[in-house]
Amino acid sequence: MIQRYFFIPSIDVTLSEEWRLPAGQFTDDSGKTIERFQSVGKKGYYNLFINGVIQAGGLFDVSKDALYIKRTGTTILAGTPIIIESIKIKAYIV
Repeated sequence: MIQRYFFIPSIDVTLSEEWRLPAGQFTDDSGKTIERFQSVGKKGYYNLFINGVIQAGGLFDVSKDALYIKRTGTTILAGTPIIIESIKIKAYIV
């Protein structure tokens, strides 16, 4: 199961400290605002893309309620797409 979530900041974001971005700021593939991120459990993972570039796993954390981007001292410019890709793996026995 794959879900994608999209956010575009309207102002520059300087990562001088950890940045918490609530799930309610994101939209899904259909353009609807979400309330929570899909939980991936132990058999899944999240990818974070900033301006189309995948980010290292140690740079961010995702909870059901928010995305946390760690302090890097860099700036995410206004208008830069931020995309979370949620991948949940399920096995079905047929």
